[in-house]
Amino acid sequence: MRLINFIVALSGVAIVASELQTLSNRNVAAGEAYEAQGVSSTNHLVPRVNTQGKEPTTTPQNICKPAKARRSKGHRLTQRALKPSQLSAKTDGTWLLYEEEWVTAVKVKMHDKVAATDVSRCTVAFFWNKDNVPSAYHFFCGNEVKDATKAVADLAEMGSKVEPVHVTIAADGPEKYNEIVDVIRKEFQDLDRNGDFTPLIYHKERLEADERYRYDAVAGSRSVRESKILQSECSRQNPGKI
Repeated sequence: MRLINFIVALSGVAIVASELQTLSNRNVAAGEAYEAQGVSSTNHLVPRVNTQGKEPTTTPQNICKPAKARRSKGHRLTQRALKPSQLSAKTDGTWLLYEEEWVTAVKVKMHDKVAATDVSRCTVAFFWNKDNVPSAYHFFCGNEVKDATKAVADLAEMGSKVEPVHVTIAADGPEKYNEIVDVIRKEFQDLDRNGDFTPLIYHKERLEADERYRYDAVAGSRSVRESKILQSECSRQNPGKI
């Protein structure tokens, strides 16, 4: 009786072993079929060879793309101060100023491009020296008077190289423009309100949800060009109407 039970047990083991071998063979075959289609048997994509000899296209991380517009209700802007130091490098050949950024005529050279971008509610000031080389500031909205006061005090300490003989101001309405003019004239009293200031009054209500203003200047020309752009991901503002 024990012999019969032993033989039955051996038969069961043989059947299980046979089934396991069959399952293993099927898995190997399936794996080879997946790999032939460009997919490994471990469910990870197998790198494909670029038959055209071209590198995969990637988006440079330092290039800002248009941000997706989001409309938010009750959004409040956090007041912030100017950066502690001016820009140290150009972006694509331009001194490009986002909120709270600035650069002076100490660094800007003749024929350099200077631009303030992603402007909505903020105030931008170009202080032109005697050679029409600008010191440019992008004042964040709500902080304009405080930041402009610090800016003109710093410019006064830097001396004749940056001393303004004319100022161009882009502002969201006449009230903001006049506030900045008053601040500047307290420090540079020789500047005439009517002759030495150029207003560029914009209206944020004319912007679409994903639009912002940009102001471009070229050192040596004392002219500023306004344009509308799509808000970029580099902006510190929340996308959408604010």
